[in-house]
Amino acid sequence: MQQLPKMQTYGADCMSIAELTQKRLSHVESCRNNGDNSHRIIANLYSDSTHFLYELLQNAQDAEATSVSFELYPDRLETSHNGRAFSFTDVESITTIGSSTKSNEPNKIGKFGAGFKSVFSITDTPHIYSGTYNFKISDYIIPETIDPLENQSDERTSVVLPFDRAEIDVKTLYDSIAKRLRFIGKDELLFLSNLCRIDWKIGDEAGYVQKVTDEASETRSLITLETHNKSERFELYRRSFTIENKLLECKIAFALNADDRYVSIGTNPLYVFFPTVVPTNLQFLVHAPYKTTPNRETINFFDTQNQTITDNIVELYKSVLKEMAERKVLDIESMGLLPLSSQSGELFQKLFEASVFLFKTHPLIPTQEGGYALPSSLFSLNGELDHEFFYEAKIHTLFEKTAWIHEGFYKPIHLVLKRFLNSYLGVMEYKLNDILHNITEEYLVQQSNEWISTLYGEFDKAKHYVNIYLSTRPLARLEDGRQIPFKSDKGEVQVYIHPGMATRFQCLHPDATASTGAKSFLNSIGVKAPDVIDEIKEFILPILTTLSKDLDSTETYLQGMGVLLEIYNDSEPSNRSRIVELVKNSPCILSIHRAERKCVRPNEVYLPTASLKRWFTGDMSITMMDDELWSLLNETELGTSLPLQIRPVVQTIPPHIDSAHKERLRHTPLVVDRGGDDFSWEGLDRLLSTPIDKELSLIIWNFLIIYLDEKQNILRGYYRWQSPANNHEKEFDSKICVLLKQTAWLYDHDGDAYKPTELKSDALMEEYGYDSLSVDVKESLALLSFKTDAIEELEKQGYKIITPDEAEAFEAFQKLNQQAIEEDEPILWNPASPNIGTWVSEADPDMETQIEHPEFKPKKLRDLSNQTPQSFFEDEMEEPNRAFVPKAIRKSIGEWSEKYVYRYLQDFCEQNADKGYHVRWMNEEKNVGWGYDFVLMKGEKELRYIEVKGRASNTSEIEISKTQWEFAKFLFDKGEGDKYSIFIVQNAGKTNAKLIPINNPVKMWLDGSLSMLKIELSY
Repeated sequence: MQQLPKMQTYGADCMSIAELTQKRLSHVESCRNNGDNSHRIIANLYSDSTHFLYELLQNAQDAEATSVSFELYPDRLETSHNGRAFSFTDVESITTIGSSTKSNEPNKIGKFGAGFKSVFSITDTPHIYSGTYNFKISDYIIPETIDPLENQSDERTSVVLPFDRAEIDVKTLYDSIAKRLRFIGKDELLFLSNLCRIDWKIGDEAGYVQKVTDEASETRSLITLETHNKSERFELYRRSFTIENKLLECKIAFALNADDRYVSIGTNPLYVFFPTVVPTNLQFLVHAPYKTTPNRETINFFDTQNQTITDNIVELYKSVLKEMAERKVLDIESMGLLPLSSQSGELFQKLFEASVFLFKTHPLIPTQEGGYALPSSLFSLNGELDHEFFYEAKIHTLFEKTAWIHEGFYKPIHLVLKRFLNSYLGVMEYKLNDILHNITEEYLVQQSNEWISTLYGEFDKAKHYVNIYLSTRPLARLEDGRQIPFKSDKGEVQVYIHPGMATRFQCLHPDATASTGAKSFLNSIGVKAPDVIDEIKEFILPILTTLSKDLDSTETYLQGMGVLLEIYNDSEPSNRSRIVELVKNSPCILSIHRAERKCVRPNEVYLPTASLKRWFTGDMSITMMDDELWSLLNETELGTSLPLQIRPVVQTIPPHIDSAHKERLRHTPLVVDRGGDDFSWEGLDRLLSTPIDKELSLIIWNFLIIYLDEKQNILRGYYRWQSPANNHEKEFDSKICVLLKQTAWLYDHDGDAYKPTELKSDALMEEYGYDSLSVDVKESLALLSFKTDAIEELEKQGYKIITPDEAEAFEAFQKLNQQAIEEDEPILWNPASPNIGTWVSEADPDMETQIEHPEFKPKKLRDLSNQTPQSFFEDEMEEPNRAFVPKAIRKSIGEWSEKYVYRYLQDFCEQNADKGYHVRWMNEEKNVGWGYDFVLMKGEKELRYIEVKGRASNTSEIEISKTQWEFAKFLFDKGEGDKYSIFIVQNAGKTNAKLIPINNPVKMWLDGSLSMLKIELSY
């Protein structure tokens, strides 16, 4: 009842109750006249109809009472306490609003002077009996003296609350008060410093709650709350602080079970002496003297004073955790009561942040060893692994950690704790992958064989982690106690299950492979007892794959291969196939490459048969089996089972045909060039450049027939492209076919060599066995364009037979020739000549010049006497290939070539700067028709005249004008022929362009080093 130490504002000497009554009557009359109903509003501030019970208790607490009693009757509630009796100042205070005698005392509960007015929600006339004052209050503020109670004690203050408000339901009110009284307990007594006992009586039913406090230290108390039917225990921590020189106190209380261990009591509201309606979401209780609204149901946490109070609660919380750790009572269960995740609520968030800070900076996390540690020192293992197994082996030392987190953290109910450790404190949860990454040989050799066996069982649970470490970590425990990787750097298993007898293999210790989990793991990674294949891998292949240059090494190799053959011949069929696979994938075949011995895989080596030796005669680039090895393997089952190369390899290559040829194949618009398939034959180009005798001819023929008989038509290539409508494919002569058609390598019955196009198939010598070939093979051979009877007859009549490609080329020539005629430069057609319809520079002519000096040899002149018509026709066929280049394109090629040569001449002058050379470029000076393009000069003296001839390809033909030739001959006749040079630029416009100088061309022509292809005379 807002009972405080007396504060003399109006003493009894100054004013009597009667006078105070008159004063309040005047005030009430004034309020009525002015429509002021504030006192009625204050009386109904509280949402709970029984809240007034707290106000009665707070009056008793403030009056320093130690006990309070309530007795409920059908028409009233009577309460009394043993605190200090009322003074006149208290009478005056309780009969007004806003003038509480406790407004300047923060630790007093009723600071607003509005608390007692809550009783007016159930009564119109509360009666108060205290000391010398007995009065009732009407109209909220008017005191009126009444008779004392019978047997009234001077040591107790009594309050009687009649249920006389007209608007209340007395029965409902009675039930509400009765229910509240029956549940009086911690909410009413826990945080009150004076009040220790509350008794209540409802008719014949009675009960009580009593608080017993045991002071454990200056800041910690053990509190027992006993009722008529139960007992509760709490551990209460307190912290004192000052605000505006006033001493205040905040408190934190944890519930205890019968074993005095901390337990959760669910989430509770914030206490300001009594529970407010402000939730904390905490699993322990917090009390602080916050400033509240008049009804004490709302708290402004941003108020300056309240912020100071919150800061002190945080500091109290920190000290509580430290003290718990010091007393060894901060365990997993108690940590579970702490705010360890971010949630809404100003106070909760502050305490959560304090938790993070404190656990990061102080050793507060329980360890398996029974102490506490910082997060940085803790080792935490994934829950799927055997913690006891790894704990006993001190696996945490691999990570430079000093302690394990307590095993209780791994229980499902403590998921929040684990998340707090991992997410907020940075305690890493190590997995098997991490252990494998950090594990060392030094650590493993210290463990027993049985522990290693159990470790393999753990590996079996997470094979996907282990596989990547089988070659890099020494996980295999050998019989001699050493630790090595299970697999080699190449990923091959290099250890074995012990066979139970003496062995020279690297075997695992039997005790390390004994457990069921170990056996399962080892089987999954391919570790097994050694067999014949393992013997070859361990002891034979190292000999066959390692070869030094001395002869003893070769002898050792051949002995090793002999042992391999013996093992193969003595093996079961299933093991023989495994041996073949092993040898196929091993570089173990002794071979000769570029005159040196080396060991290669079987599919990389040619057999040293007579045919292959003849085919590759002089070719040092190929790899051929050593003769001694072949004598050992020849006609053995193992030798025939290996993929050795028994004929020249045919390789698939991109189409060799040029863009003009591709254009002739296409009859649709091109969208995308899809490339295609062409074929080359290893060694064929070199082979056909040598004289082909009958023996070599038959070798080529037989190898060709083998491929064709296997349905591998290596004479046909395929060009593919995409048009707007479809995908297309056309056949063409493969590179192999072209080479064979262009070479005289087939012999007739008379023993003469011809190109395939010059010979009828029935004229082939009998050794070829043409007649015995299958129809399919003969159809494939037809691609070589053997001469037919019809062609032979036409040729006798003087006709020239051309291919379809040549016919298409002739049509293209006719179009191009028409353009040339219009440019007044008619050209001749040769079906073997390329067409040049476009030319685009791909390179800068100012690049470094590549010079080639070919060896010019005199050509033998032909005897042209005794000619026949057929001979004349053949002479026409020998018309050299000549590209058809329109004038505009020739001009572009010429300009590029002159720039290319100019760069060369400039470099020459710079390299000989001391001689004073310089270059005069005639076309640059618009001096044309002089018979040369450049003059190399020294001062005013002309030293050399240079004519440039540019070619878009690497053709060896050039055209020279009458002016150029006559000037070259003029110098030759004067004995100064060396002053005239022709610089030929081949592959003009390309990165592989090169310069070929021809000095003194008239002399070279007279010597026969140059041939005249065409001569036009004038007279």
